[in-house]
Amino acid sequence: REILELTLSQCGKLTERILAFRDSDAAVLVAKVKTYGIAQRIAKIGSSVEHLHFNDTTNMLAGVGEGRVIVWPAVEIVFIDRTLLQRSIIDKPVSALGKFPILRRFTDNMVSLRRSDGSIVATTIPPFAGSLLQYTAESKWDQAIRLCRHIKSEVTWAVLAGLA
Repeated sequence: REILELTLSQCGKLTERILAFRDSDAAVLVAKVKTYGIAQRIAKIGSSVEHLHFNDTTNMLAGVGEGRVIVWPAVEIVFIDRTLLQRSIIDKPVSALGKFPILRRFTDNMVSLRRSDGSIVATTIPPFAGSLLQYTAESKWDQAIRLCRHIKSEVTWAVLAGLA
């Protein structure tokens, strides 16, 4: 298989960085930049994705394909538990994207896409994912749990469980 696209997470320590890539079968794979020992190095996290982009303030990964935006709030969960990763995915349908949309930017909870006709489409994802990642990074576990209880979403609990 041929690699068509690469994107590197820009946040955190070098040991926490993740490389995401898309192959010719439209499969999305991720790899830890720095691993030691017998740790799993590459894992498939999705398919049918046409473009990828990491968030500029967190290590959330967004992909676009088949008229939807897919966000993996914490892709590193795949190296711990694949089932938790599947439960943590945010999948948002976006109408009228046309063929071959391009992810231009992913800032905070805003995803900016360029349609094939050149027009820009902006969509948002729920803001809880970024807040949850911030709380866990700062070891504010009580606030993270409080957020999960308030949101009452399987996605938030899956992210929290994967990061704990």
